[in-house]
Amino acid sequence: MMAPGGSKSYGTMSSSQLITMFRVRGLLANEPDKTKDLLMATIDMHLSDKDRETIETQITVVPSCNDNESLVALVKFRGGIPDFLSELTANPLRDWQVEMKDTDDISFNRHFHGLHSYIARKQKVRLLLSKSRQS
Repeated sequence: MMAPGGSKSYGTMSSSQLITMFRVRGLLANEPDKTKDLLMATIDMHLSDKDRETIETQITVVPSCNDNESLVALVKFRGGIPDFLSELTANPLRDWQVEMKDTDDISFNRHFHGLHSYIARKQKVRLLLSKSRQS
């Protein structure tokens, strides 16, 4: 699309389309489904009324790459950043810690690089084995 004057015009995303991702560490690996529910309840407890109206939360719990005893969650917020995590936008190298029921403190951060597993380790092993047999 050309804007007046011949320059390209790129559409702007509304705040409801913006997605911001955070990593949550310190989750126990014993019950992934329960852990996800507890994390959602913890997030909901800290959301402001305004945040509840405008922000959609999606949580994906995956095995930790560093530790078999814990899980990591990738949390996507569509529609903005919750007020309680806004400090991590201003200072992206910081963590925000909070106590979650039935576990130790968990921490939210945005300073992660690289890839995180989206499938369980057993599934990865089967996938790798099937690929090596095809070769």
